Amino acid sequence: MIYNSMVMKKLVILSISLLFALETQALVFFGDDFDGLWYTTNDDNTSVTVGGYSNETVSTIKIPSSVKHDGVVYPVTSIGASVFSDPDEFWFKLTNIIIPNSITSIGADAFRNCSDLTSLRLPSNLKSVGSGAFYRCSGLTSIRVPSAVTSIGKDAFRECIGLTSVTISSEEISIEESAFSGCTSLASVTISSGVSALSDSVFYNCIGLQELYLQNLTPPIMGVDALEKVDKSTCKLYVPVGSKEAYAAADEWKEFRNIEELMMVPILDFTVNDLTYNTNADRTSVCLNGFVTEPVGQLEIPSSVTYNGKSYPVTSIGLSAFAGCYDLISVTIPSSVTSIGSEAFFISYRLTTIQNSSNLISIGACAFEGCAGLTSITIPKGMTSIEHRTFLSSFSLASITIPSSVTLIEEEAFWGCSGLQEIFVKNTTPPTVGTSGFYQVDKSTCKLYVPIGSKTVYAAASTWKDFQNIEEIDMTSVPESEETPFMISTDGDGITITGVEPGATITVYTITGTKLLTLLATGDKQRIALPSGALYIVKVGNQTMKVAL
Repeated sequence: MIYNSMVMKKLVILSISLLFALETQALVFFGDDFDGLWYTTNDDNTSVTVGGYSNETVSTIKIPSSVKHDGVVYPVTSIGASVFSDPDEFWFKLTNIIIPNSITSIGADAFRNCSDLTSLRLPSNLKSVGSGAFYRCSGLTSIRVPSAVTSIGKDAFRECIGLTSVTISSEEISIEESAFSGCTSLASVTISSGVSALSDSVFYNCIGLQELYLQNLTPPIMGVDALEKVDKSTCKLYVPVGSKEAYAAADEWKEFRNIEELMMVPILDFTVNDLTYNTNADRTSVCLNGFVTEPVGQLEIPSSVTYNGKSYPVTSIGLSAFAGCYDLISVTIPSSVTSIGSEAFFISYRLTTIQNSSNLISIGACAFEGCAGLTSITIPKGMTSIEHRTFLSSFSLASITIPSSVTLIEEEAFWGCSGLQEIFVKNTTPPTVGTSGFYQVDKSTCKLYVPIGSKTVYAAASTWKDFQNIEEIDMTSVPESEETPFMISTDGDGITITGVEPGATITVYTITGTKLLTLLATGDKQRIALPSGALYIVKVGNQTMKVAL
């Protein structure tokens, strides 16, 4: 029998692990709900470590918070050593990893050389990052180390050449040598007061460093070559009020030519009502960065939260905050939120309804990628661009409204949105569209609505000219994102729509886009009889919702 090298390597790793398990009485198994990962029981025999995987074509991995085997549920608490390292040897490219808050440790070299890994949210309960865990993960751009972390191992993020910012919020942490060495694009670093020493070569060759924020009143002890090759004549060193003289007199630190005092308010991590938050750079507002228990059904994000007697407005949704929340159906985002991070709702494929904040100015790349159930979206009027892959593979998406402020739609933004039936673009000048921006959208049937007087320029513009049905309309009649969403309830042989304006146009389509009926609402509640056992798309005004009977 002939095996390829990838399969052979997996068999060797599994065999070694099984032998080790026999010696230590550990149990090695695949979960009952097979997800391509296999697990090893920990010393307590009640929790497990991710030990490996068996899917050679995988690009996105969601690690579960618990796994069931032979009727027993085990919490998943750690990622083993070298589990996902050197992916080229396994003939796959790991681009996304979703790590649950149950994980408390990441083993040595766990993601070593995963150069295609582009984003990473470290879980809020994480305590340790092993040596070389993310060595040469060159696609990573930012790292926030949660407050629970007490140790970062040697070479943990070494030569992550795409990394631009690092925030370390823990008040009790050790960072071993060369942890961030060779991160040549690293521009900004924030280090909590819990760091009393910088280990040898920890930021060696971080030649792009422009801002270094230290929250310790006492200058940390500087290891050998800790900041070697950092340009201390241009890099700004920010220190707590009252400590400038101490830094200016301390060995190594006195080499910085630009030392400024700032009021250093501690970075906070906390949980309120099962959602986790961290304070933003201003320390007066917070970012919603995740959850304790995965949300199911409807999620209403609060506009503010109170912690230790102080109220904080919720102004952002963080990187991968709700990625992989498969049972999330609808989300209400308050007007206090101005930004949604990259991959915030990545592959939350049952998400059908989003009530967007009217004050959003940015939605990160891949934020709604893979949200296959999404049926409509109105881009807030404050945004100027739609980033790459933002709505990729949202193939149930039927309607989008793009405000006049948007001038750029980046590559693959709406790739695979094959269900699109209508696009409303409010800008009189066609936005620039990147490569494959509307790939697999049927431009022979999807209607493109543009402002009066602009059809000619759209018909001549790259990408837009491919749409065969371009119509001019008065865009003042197209609602903005402040529109209140309607609600649908089912009763077996029909649906009842509430929250509609009398006289509003209601249209019902099959899931494939065939129009079934159109009527005018006679009141704020409208009942429609429909055959059961099918999926429908219901459109009221410019809003669309999917419903199953």
